[in-house]
Amino acid sequence: MKRDSLPPRDSAHRDAFYINSFRSTVRQPLQGRAESRMLPTGRVEERIGGDRLLPGAPNIPAGRFTPPQRARRARKAALATAASRPTSRPTSRSAMSPTTKTRPRVLVSPGLPRQRRPRRGRSPSSLHRVWQWLNRPMAWQRYRQLGRSLAWSLLWVLTFFGLVGLGIKSLEWLTRLPEPPNCAKITFAAADAERLFCAREAAKSGHLADLTAAVNLVAAWPADHPLYREGQSLLAEWSAQILDAAEARLESSGVQEALSVVRHIPPNSPIYAEAQAAIAQWQAQWQQGEQIWNKAQDALRNQDWNLAAEQVTALGQVESEYWRTHRMEALTRQILQEQTAHKLLTQARQVVGHQTLTSLQAAIALVQQIDPQTLAWETAQADLQAWSGALLDLALRQWQAGDRSGALALAQQVPPDLVNHLTGEGQNLLRLAHAQRLIAEPATQWLPSLRQVWSVREAIAALSEIPTSSAFYTIAQTELNTQHAALDDLRQLQTAGLLASLGQRTTLDWASRLAQQIAPDRPRRLQAQTLAAHWQQETQRIQDMPQFLQAQALAEPGQVADLQAAIAAARQIPRNRALWAEAEQAIATWNRQIQTLEDRPILEEATRTAQSGNLSRAIRMAEQIGRDRALHAEAQAAIQTWNARLEEVRIAEDRKHLDEARALAARVRLSQAIDTAAQIARDRPLYAEAQQAIAQWRAQRDEILASRRAQEAEAASSEATRDEAARTEYAPAEGAIAPEPYPSEPAYVYEAPPPY
Repeated sequence: MKRDSLPPRDSAHRDAFYINSFRSTVRQPLQGRAESRMLPTGRVEERIGGDRLLPGAPNIPAGRFTPPQRARRARKAALATAASRPTSRPTSRSAMSPTTKTRPRVLVSPGLPRQRRPRRGRSPSSLHRVWQWLNRPMAWQRYRQLGRSLAWSLLWVLTFFGLVGLGIKSLEWLTRLPEPPNCAKITFAAADAERLFCAREAAKSGHLADLTAAVNLVAAWPADHPLYREGQSLLAEWSAQILDAAEARLESSGVQEALSVVRHIPPNSPIYAEAQAAIAQWQAQWQQGEQIWNKAQDALRNQDWNLAAEQVTALGQVESEYWRTHRMEALTRQILQEQTAHKLLTQARQVVGHQTLTSLQAAIALVQQIDPQTLAWETAQADLQAWSGALLDLALRQWQAGDRSGALALAQQVPPDLVNHLTGEGQNLLRLAHAQRLIAEPATQWLPSLRQVWSVREAIAALSEIPTSSAFYTIAQTELNTQHAALDDLRQLQTAGLLASLGQRTTLDWASRLAQQIAPDRPRRLQAQTLAAHWQQETQRIQDMPQFLQAQALAEPGQVADLQAAIAAARQIPRNRALWAEAEQAIATWNRQIQTLEDRPILEEATRTAQSGNLSRAIRMAEQIGRDRALHAEAQAAIQTWNARLEEVRIAEDRKHLDEARALAARVRLSQAIDTAAQIARDRPLYAEAQQAIAQWRAQRDEILASRRAQEAEAASSEATRDEAARTEYAPAEGAIAPEPYPSEPAYVYEAPPPY
């Protein structure tokens, strides 16, 4: 293949090459019709048969580039010229004259977009290449056809899915149940069906109010109402629930409560007749129970305990659950209470005797123990009034004798409720005593309260009822003036208390000043001084609280330096301040924390030492924590544990020696056994047991030695006898050598072993 027939490497020229090739092979007749025209820019545009010719590559000056660049550019120009060279011979020779310098031309179709030559010195970009590829002649037609087909397909798919979604939504709308009405916002104009639905939902709670409202709604519907049949069914159901509620009320509260419930059942209810029959039955049972109850009350008034007990049995046979359970238990308790009350009343009547002071006091005390709810209390009122009058007479005698405090003390033992049942000076003395008791009772409360004000008012009312003709009038008036002053003081203290309750420094100072304004001769002076001192302490607490809070904030990190700084800050609170006690308590706590931080490493080191097996050293280390330290108790507990473990170790060691000694003693090696057991020192746990064994072994050894010595002595004596006989019979020659005596075992001398 010739070099001129190869396509150029440049994309623009390559496309032009293919187009010219196509033009030259297909449109040969058009090559002869060449024409040229002058463009407005001064350039000449040549056409052949309607095809436009592009100008060829320009000549490149040789002096402006380096030799390699000139070689490359010359090679590119040659390729471009070869690509633009026409395949057919030109029609006129003058145009192809070698003397005429013309640019090579490229044939371009007029229907195609104009090809832009790439800039000199740079190749077209990738985006430009993609754009040229998309601008091919057949590409746009294919893209249009493909776009139309895709658009119609997408349109049909969207139509299909739209119809399917519309069908599903329609089916859902047809099969969906209507939403229930909002019963919380239902109005009077709502439909009866909605009201019935709300009534049914409310009646599910079982409350009487909801059931009654539901029944009233349905009962008002006429027979021609569309919901009448359903309403009657629900009316029967709800009426039955109301009847059950009435029976429950009957069992717990009685027939009146049950009747108030069952009256909510309307006459047009299907179970109205059943409800009326139940009402009649309940009333009959109630009448029967009331008759038994009244009979029991009469028996209790007459103290006929047996008859009252029979009525308890009769109540247990009544069909009503209320009478069988609640009222029967109540009657049983009442019988026991009445028996106890009558016993107390009998004891009081027996104690009163000749109406001495002691007997009257004891009788009144016994009667006051009687429950006021019992029938015996009504019986005891007459006796109590008589005994109270006698006691007041004795109190009046003491008053006349000059013992006013004793007289008031006796009069205060009389119940104040009997003041209207008494007459004479005894009544006035009781009023005076009652006023004194009211005045003295709230004196123990140093905070002003409404009870104190009420007590003072009651005392003033009691003193005001003493007439001018009474012997106690002067005393009552003096005390009355005092209580009026006390009432004024209480009002002032109450105002001060309200100010102090705000808890502010200024209000506390104001309250303290108001309390100090009460003069020393006023009846509430002591209480005012107590309150003033208390409010001053609260003021001091407010003043010193920032310093205390700062100390607590310093102590929060928990380090030794922080705790010491907190202690120094807390010690700035003086001893005479209200917050000093709390500061001292906090300082003690922080000191314990410091001691804990200081002694904890020692105790932990001792614990690690004990875990390694050196118990003695661990105990010595833990003993460094003194008695006044925070971890002393913990250290002592650890020492006890380690001592127990050390004792076990020592016992094991000593047991080994003692067992070895006993093994030696079993082999009758008593001296070695004693030496082995003597190795157990005096401070060892098995020392006593070892000493007991040593004593036993010494005794055994002494017996053995004594027996052996006796045998040796006997043998020696018999040997001496034999020697004497032999000496007599066989006298040795003169000058013979006498035999050596028999050696004996030396005595054993015990030496104590060195200390362990």
